[in-house]
Amino acid sequence: MNRSFETTLTLSKGIEWVGWGLVALSIIGGLVALNTANAPTDIVAPTAFAAMALGTALGLGIVVMAQLTQAQIVTATNSGKILEHLQKQAPNQYNQENQPDPTSSFPAEGRLLRSFKGFALRKHNDGISVDGTGRYPSIVAAEKRATELAAEANNS
Repeated sequence: MNRSFETTLTLSKGIEWVGWGLVALSIIGGLVALNTANAPTDIVAPTAFAAMALGTALGLGIVVMAQLTQAQIVTATNSGKILEHLQKQAPNQYNQENQPDPTSSFPAEGRLLRSFKGFALRKHNDGISVDGTGRYPSIVAAEKRATELAAEANNS
């Protein structure tokens, strides 16, 4: 079940270094362009600053994306370790073979909604039962039937 993401992690770290390199080159290149201009005109400074800002923003965007990828990989790895630990602690509870069918909404006996007048109202795929009998389309109809059954039990 555990997967190794070493290749993706290595590539992501390399891409992060490229991003940091772009940030450094942008800043150094912009500063060099500003300092080496023979006659700094009104156009040189804003152009150099814009290029430096654009390169820095692009580099930081690359760094962010690489770090987000790394965070996803670490999360997946840690989730796998947590699941392994839980399976060792309680193998029957966290074992996928022992889990209910995820395609069914409720187990066969029905999910207990509540008790009403001493009767268990359970939700099934085809309606609501009163103590496991009958199927009623709504909770109101099931409560009405439970009231009838309770009255019959009191009259007996």
